[in-house]
Amino acid sequence: MPAKKRPTTTAASNRKRTRDEGDNVTTSKNHPKTTTVSSSSKVSSSWKNVTKSQQTTAYGVVVLLVAIAMGMWWNSSLSKEVDPSIASFWQQACSHSSFWCGRIIRPTRRTLQAARPIRVGETLVEIPRTLQLWELDAIRSDVVREERLLEARHELTQHSLAGGAFLAVHLALEHQRLIGMASNETLANGTLPLLSKEDQAWASYFASLPTFEELKDTHPILMDRSELKSMLGHHSWNFVVVIMYQEMVQSEYQALTSKSALFAAMVSKEQYQTSRIHVLTRSFNPGPSGCLGKQEHLMPNEQEAIEMAWGVEKGALFTDGCHSIVPILDMLNHHPQPNVAYQFDTTKQAFVVSAKTKIPVGWELMDSYGMYSDSHLFAKFGFINGDGSGFTQASIAVFHRPLDVQMKNEFTLMPRKIMENDDDREDEQAKNEDDKDDGIFSLADGKKRSKLKIPEFQKPELKRYLQYDDGYQDCVEKDKHPDAFKLKQLKWYHLSKIANNPKSWVALLSPRSPASKPRESSDMMITDVVPQVDPRITSIELSRLVNTCRLLALTTDDYDGNAIQVLKENMKNSSFVVEGGNTALEYRALMFLYRLASTALIQYQTSPKEAFNLVVKLNQENSFPGKNWTAAHLRLAEMQSLLAITGVAFSHAKKWEADAKKDSESGSALYIIREKSCPSSFSDLIDEDGLFE
Repeated sequence: MPAKKRPTTTAASNRKRTRDEGDNVTTSKNHPKTTTVSSSSKVSSSWKNVTKSQQTTAYGVVVLLVAIAMGMWWNSSLSKEVDPSIASFWQQACSHSSFWCGRIIRPTRRTLQAARPIRVGETLVEIPRTLQLWELDAIRSDVVREERLLEARHELTQHSLAGGAFLAVHLALEHQRLIGMASNETLANGTLPLLSKEDQAWASYFASLPTFEELKDTHPILMDRSELKSMLGHHSWNFVVVIMYQEMVQSEYQALTSKSALFAAMVSKEQYQTSRIHVLTRSFNPGPSGCLGKQEHLMPNEQEAIEMAWGVEKGALFTDGCHSIVPILDMLNHHPQPNVAYQFDTTKQAFVVSAKTKIPVGWELMDSYGMYSDSHLFAKFGFINGDGSGFTQASIAVFHRPLDVQMKNEFTLMPRKIMENDDDREDEQAKNEDDKDDGIFSLADGKKRSKLKIPEFQKPELKRYLQYDDGYQDCVEKDKHPDAFKLKQLKWYHLSKIANNPKSWVALLSPRSPASKPRESSDMMITDVVPQVDPRITSIELSRLVNTCRLLALTTDDYDGNAIQVLKENMKNSSFVVEGGNTALEYRALMFLYRLASTALIQYQTSPKEAFNLVVKLNQENSFPGKNWTAAHLRLAEMQSLLAITGVAFSHAKKWEADAKKDSESGSALYIIREKSCPSSFSDLIDEDGLFE
């Protein structure tokens, strides 16, 4: 997905957004690996062997005069609102022989607009391979190869780093090399450094990128955690997603510097953070066929070496595509209703942007970054549109923080050993040695132990979900209720398998205003109408959350009294869910969902109505796109989603309860829903008898 970042403070409003890997790109192609300077790999020329080519003073004067003349001509044809650094880069890029700009579009501020009325399907701009910086270029660069950075691993999880991390390394080093050469003062003998046209374009591009100082107050990855807690709420899914991105960048830098002292000396933490944000927000995916296209000349032995060092399964390199920095394309802003689209032309090896709709003169070109929820859009790109056009997420994980937030293959806090299920092989070996055992472990004698799929620190948090004992007359105690306690142990095991799967805890609400469209400029607030949940047009998928709550609400009487056997038989079934059962189970599951969603909503310490009124006020004050405005919209959207969950869960639970009353069942203990949890000591015992580790 493409990506960019809209500033969230007015102080940085003249700086434009950013972008990353693409789902909506299916074709791609790369540039051949050569030793000539015509390849994009020229941009990655050895950082060790840079020599400052020198020309005569006369040549330097001519270059400066030509540049001034061209600049005056270009500036006269550009909008007065265009950022000077963007104007300079546009001039450099469009003078490149292989770059086609046309005269259909022009820069404005830090983005692009129509210079004349544009027809549907018109090609607007093409960006050649020589003006793209690919993940493969980074992997082949001197630093990554010679310092063996592909072998770096996240300390806490031992996972390999995402490809974007190496592109960030490459970007940081190229930025140092080219900006240093371009800004170098006249040498002692009066000559100036000479850059090729590609290097001139790249130097101009790097000079146009937002700096660390400009990003630190606008991008959430660089924001202070206490500030984010205050903005979003420490319990919110919005906060969880941002923190995961922060931890990814921090862990990557730690892994890289631990692997290479030379890299640590060359690239500071701030430089890496800046480059990593640029990769996250400004990179695109050419698609698998492009990343490993014939023109990239990745020989089998080279691919095998890369896969081995990187920890990639043989033959799986770039099967999901790769990252590519694409200047010009990264200037486009995002809306789910775009007026342009792009694709990677495998023949031209170019990213081609064309009109998806008619575009009036002066209107901004608007791309779609893909189906991001507002939580991920803010965490990754630093902005939201605030018009209800985006998806919303809301979490019922009120007692724990899932260690995965669906960042694709970028990052997870789930340890590699747990994810790879090493213990399953051990269990199979143990089972073969003892044919008398009918499962992973014996609940009767504790002969075998099962390894839980969670880190140790999560155990106390997750046990809290098992402390309600709904559907029982009394709280479950090990000695007094052996069967119920045995079932609770099995529920504990199955809970550990889904604890860090966000799909089991996070609901996705469809856009509240799906028909909303962008205005002529992204620096205008799209609408002052506050988005609301309309059941006629808004949907919310709750089946996975109900499955989770059905597990938590299960009793020994469910499945015709065979609940223990059902859970035990499915311990090895990775796709197992507790399916719909009797009326009492459905009632308890929905009331459990209502309990968790209500708890999450209460933690905001303000009502949805108050949150709504705050957004109304900020819209009226034209606070767009400030931090307070952005945070208020994010909070309101999540609160509206939680309110929708509670409403759906409660209304459906009451329907099940009404059915039970018709059958004279509602007075049964199976319909007991506790207002308070049972003593924690009762559930603390579920893993103290040697069955789990």
